[in-house]
Amino acid sequence: MTANINDFRLKTLEENRQSLADCMPNSKFFIAKNKEDTNMYKLVKAEAKEFQRANAKVANLASQFIPNQQDSIIDLWEQLLGIPDKCIKINVSDLQRRIDIIVKLGYLNLQIKQDYYNLAEILNVEILSWVKNATFDYTITIKGTTGDTFQLLFDPVLNPTYGAFLFGSESEEFFKCLVLNYKPLYVNLTIVVQE
Repeated sequence: MTANINDFRLKTLEENRQSLADCMPNSKFFIAKNKEDTNMYKLVKAEAKEFQRANAKVANLASQFIPNQQDSIIDLWEQLLGIPDKCIKINVSDLQRRIDIIVKLGYLNLQIKQDYYNLAEILNVEILSWVKNATFDYTITIKGTTGDTFQLLFDPVLNPTYGAFLFGSESEEFFKCLVLNYKPLYVNLTIVVQE
């Protein structure tokens, strides 16, 4: 099953009224549901206005639950994810706060080796070596690349406003902090930053 953009559009007042009228039985009591200037028609139309208003609120709230689009519940997202924390400090701009939410949401639990490589790629950090010292004991050697950028992996068609962001020269330390704080408990990691 695929979603169509028309599945998510808000219905007009008349479409809502007709949908409600269609749900009513065709008995004598409801016979006037589609006749203008009747009390039943006006009642159904008033209910349709409330459905339309409630539907708009739900649609707005639903869009807020996509982290890179929300603006009214940033505080709730941060609270749920425990931001600020050891790695992510308090940020002033809403854009940076959204980025922090997405980074933390995506890397709350690094599981497999590829997760670490993906995080390094996003933060523009190069993993030079991954050495297994013993069972669940690894040493990772990293090096930040020049021109640090932060790349959010979102579909540009769905979200054209996000792309690459300047992340600063602390990407190695940020990577190290994220990895050491969100790795599985049974894994022992040593991160070596190569100059």
